[in-house]
Amino acid sequence: RTPVSDSAPGACASPCSTSLGLRSATTLPTMAAVVAAPAYRIPELLVQVLGITGTVCWILMLAPQAVKNFRKQSTEGLSLGMVIIWHVASVISTGYFAKDVDGNFFAILSFGSCGLFCSLIEAQEVAYKREARRQLLLWGLTTLLFATQVGASLAFYGLFSAMPDEAAYLIGNVLPSILLGAGFLPQIHEFTSSKSIGGYSFGVTLFDVVGCATNSAVLFAPASTSIADAAREAAPFLTIIVMHVVLVAVATAVVCRVPRVVKEAQVQTEDEDTEDAGSSGSSNSDSAPEANLGQVRMPEGVIGA
Repeated sequence: RTPVSDSAPGACASPCSTSLGLRSATTLPTMAAVVAAPAYRIPELLVQVLGITGTVCWILMLAPQAVKNFRKQSTEGLSLGMVIIWHVASVISTGYFAKDVDGNFFAILSFGSCGLFCSLIEAQEVAYKREARRQLLLWGLTTLLFATQVGASLAFYGLFSAMPDEAAYLIGNVLPSILLGAGFLPQIHEFTSSKSIGGYSFGVTLFDVVGCATNSAVLFAPASTSIADAAREAAPFLTIIVMHVVLVAVATAVVCRVPRVVKEAQVQTEDEDTEDAGSSGSSNSDSAPEANLGQVRMPEGVIGA
């Protein structure tokens, strides 16, 4: 092979894979080929559509739950623990991504909107347990909670700006991902303890799964990103999808088990009623002869007198 110097036209910036460390014009790509290489594994227009879809789904994720609570005028069946954990994760993430507003605008918008709906649902939890001035308490408390959220996010922003990047990444990105996954546990417990799924809106699951799936696809789309790196970046989204699968599986088990439990209870009640009826019937039949004897003897006593 003929060695090619670094300044030769068409030479690649990386060394050849041979043990001699030579650069071969016949084995290395030209600059034109590099420029022509696709930037994404899928069409760029599809990447843009997926990114917008993921952002919209995350913005509206908790909207179905808030609407369901409003129609019922109750939050019964919904785990407040799940909402609070997600709220904390949203506050931390908003402060973390605010370090780069231009590059993370949609992430800030997504987590900020999630926190806003968390504030609304937490206010519903308090307001719907009161009989008077529900609307005033609802919107007043929502405003107060959201203002507190903004202040806390700004405080985290200042904290992360002063932190080393590694520590900021662990607290601002990894910790919220763990919290988002752990937030499902209180709702799963609510399903199993109450034997009911009526208080949870599965519109939350729909929006969240679609949002996480599209965001994961966007992370895997760049051709310059390895599959391993993309999988590491998409780990929070993939974890949330897995937790939703577990949540739906538990809900399905609860729905399938409840009719069987109700039927068993009805059969047990019918058996108890049958036993009670049989015992009362036998006691009446035992006392009947004595009553008849008393009726027969009574006239004798009267005649004798």
